[in-house]
Amino acid sequence: MSAALTSDGKFLTLAVVNPTESVQKLDLTIKGAGALGKGRSWSMTGRDLNAATGLTRHEVQITEMQLGEAPKVIEIAPISIVIYEFERQ
Repeated sequence: MSAALTSDGKFLTLAVVNPTESVQKLDLTIKGAGALGKGRSWSMTGRDLNAATGLTRHEVQITEMQLGEAPKVIEIAPISIVIYEFERQ
């Protein structure tokens, strides 16, 4: 996991990688960033570690989701990369 504030300090961005074949849960208690508000996420996942997308293969899906507010716990799908962006309040 990696986290950073945008240059204007208005958003907190988190990047989480789950290379395992099981769902991983992550406590989203963040200290020092202030309260987090609405957000969105982008997920990239495939059926296994060999999934690829290119000219002839379309095995990786990218989905965007709107989040009403920052959850207390996030679940990361197996074999995925998820980017979260939350408004700072």
